[in-house]
Amino acid sequence: MRILLAIFILFFAACCTRKTTNVTVNRTSSANVLPAIIIYKTKANYSMLVPVRLSADKNEIVSYPDPRDVKDDSGFYYPTALKNGYWMDNIGVGANTAYLGMSLKEYSQLKEPLSLAEMMAMLVDANPFTEMWNCGNRGSVSVDELNIDIKNNKLIKTYKKIY
Repeated sequence: MRILLAIFILFFAACCTRKTTNVTVNRTSSANVLPAIIIYKTKANYSMLVPVRLSADKNEIVSYPDPRDVKDDSGFYYPTALKNGYWMDNIGVGANTAYLGMSLKEYSQLKEPLSLAEMMAMLVDANPFTEMWNCGNRGSVSVDELNIDIKNNKLIKTYKKIY
């Protein structure tokens, strides 16, 4: 019985003992990292259309925006026009992005997203890009600097080519 009482006391003491440790919080977590600046060229002007993300084999839609997520109080998330037919992304395009044959404005008026089958039937181009570049994090380069680099053919020397 003494052994059980001793175990109980040790267990109770261990549970009630407070350990204090100093924890350093890393304030540069991924939540604080700004998104990448992506610039690209497309085969045609898709700037007003809804982008969706396709699977690697381009056979299915794996990601799409909610109709409420294509604009905010200041307007629609259209890409920013740059020099020589380049665009700067403002909505989240990537190498597997395709476009629906519906404008962001039309899409924003839907009560809910279309079905995946409806979206697949509306794809305009599953391979719309001719070039795509990662130009660093937002705030690391301005639109004016991007236009200068485009004009002076410095993309390949300065940025990471995605596509």
